[in-house]
Amino acid sequence: MSMPRNLLLVRHGQSEENLANALALEQRESLGAGDFFDTHNSKVRLTKNGVIQAASTADWFKAELDKIDESFATYFDRAVVSSYARAMETAALIEPDDEDAVEGIEWRTSFTLRARSWGDMEKFFPSQRKLQHPDYLIKQQDNPFHWTPPNGESMADLCMRIHRLYDQLHERCDGMNVIIVCHRDVMWAFRILLEEMSAERFKELCYSSDPKDRIHNAHVLHYSRMNPHMPQKGMEPRMNWMRSICPHNPELSSNEWQKIAPYRPRKDDLLAAVAQFPRMFGD
Repeated sequence: MSMPRNLLLVRHGQSEENLANALALEQRESLGAGDFFDTHNSKVRLTKNGVIQAASTADWFKAELDKIDESFATYFDRAVVSSYARAMETAALIEPDDEDAVEGIEWRTSFTLRARSWGDMEKFFPSQRKLQHPDYLIKQQDNPFHWTPPNGESMADLCMRIHRLYDQLHERCDGMNVIIVCHRDVMWAFRILLEEMSAERFKELCYSSDPKDRIHNAHVLHYSRMNPHMPQKGMEPRMNWMRSICPHNPELSSNEWQKIAPYRPRKDDLLAAVAQFPRMFGD
């Protein structure tokens, strides 16, 4: 079996927690900050702006799906959403209206797609964590892929969790059109797996100052086995193509198809990669 024909990953719209973190970053009073730390992260809803962002993504789907591939005439063969409230709310809002599909999309909720666990750091907003855990965050900057928040998940851990669903895509979704609505770091985990990304490449993107390298709220990552420049050739053996779209603000994304270049090091590449780490013991 092979992978889906098209895979669309969608991040939830702006959540109440995202807004509270932005206010904390601006050193303004967070809206209901105490409630966020007393309520499980799975229950956080979208803000009004998050609803608007999701609506923009819905408009993008309506305008783009038939252009992408005529196989989207019936929209999605499989639709999966994180069981967290903000993701489910986004999924409901981005579903295209289709008079022929009276019952709408049949979504499958998945706890495997839950947001990354930040462990002990979850009781602080991201903008406050560097003040509360400076030593840990210094280590994160050095190695963001393998670094683990205290009692939380590293990106490597998250990739292992998402690999279960990745395998299901490979085993059950050959040639299908699939949509997954989830969270930012979950989408990064999919990127790492689908693009066979190296830890160094992830670090480069993770700390890039270019907003086009980020995954914004209501962002779409579209992977395809169809060559967008030569669709007449039919499906390729793997998903070789990807494009990144931020429907509510296209200036924040590249919007162009890119050929995926998986990390496939040869002998000299491996030696060059390890040469940057000096031996701690002499010969």
